[in-house]
Amino acid sequence: MTNTISKGDLRESLMLWLPTGNEKMDEQTINNFLISRQALEDFLDLKITPQEYIDTLDGCDLKIDDYLDDVSFNLQNL
Repeated sequence: MTNTISKGDLRESLMLWLPTGNEKMDEQTINNFLISRQALEDFLDLKITPQEYIDTLDGCDLKIDDYLDDVSFNLQNL
């Protein structure tokens, strides 16, 4: 039996979130978030490769190892 993951479930597992609360974010953080969100959509639409997606996140100063650990955890729980 093959399990199929929907695009929505995959998006939710890979999605980045901005911090909530009273923390004020600078313009660069918001810009990096928007770039990473677009990269996720491009990756899910097969417009960019997995490596290009990771490279984009890395360019947004994301801690890639931590992100991939979170993604792995999220995918295991689908």
